[in-house]
Amino acid sequence: MLLDLRTLQLTVAANHAAASARHSRHLRALGIPLRLAKAAAVRELVLEVPAPVVADALGFHHTTTTRQVRNVGGGWTRYAAARQRCYQQLQVWHAVDMMSTQRGNAS
Repeated sequence: MLLDLRTLQLTVAANHAAASARHSRHLRALGIPLRLAKAAAVRELVLEVPAPVVADALGFHHTTTTRQVRNVGGGWTRYAAARQRCYQQLQVWHAVDMMSTQRGNAS
């Protein structure tokens, strides 16, 4: 049996939209302001990841996520510094691993 891919895509999209609408109704019933919650989540995320990456991943326009970075007083310099620290730590781990491998081969 051949499956029509377009029909499958439409079905999945419709199910996702229905589930999203149910979740939205439930959260609103609990008194959670969805627009504010969404903005708060994006603000938290742009503190950890560069705004253009967040925009691409979530389908936002880059100016939206860049504005959120300004709103929270963040910047990409912290991200770059964290990446550099991770890279340096990986180099240390790699060096330790190489030394232990060489010791294992020598015995």
